[in-house]
Amino acid sequence: MLNLSLEIIARILQFLVSVMDVLNSIGNLLDFGRLVATGRADPAPRVRVPPDPKPLNPAAERALAEAEARREARASHP
Repeated sequence: MLNLSLEIIARILQFLVSVMDVLNSIGNLLDFGRLVATGRADPAPRVRVPPDPKPLNPAAERALAEAEARREARASHP
């Protein structure tokens, strides 16, 4: 009985290893196809660049200046 269960476990492991080999081969083929198509071995890195800051309108600039003035006034009078 022990031999049968060990044999079943061994067959399952063999099956899993063969599935992993097939998946690895597919990945290697994709890498080779990328190399042939683009001339690069690895994919181009994705660089996320933040958008340029939008200029504030005059009303927002005045509000920021007033808030800064109030903050400085509070800091100077403890």
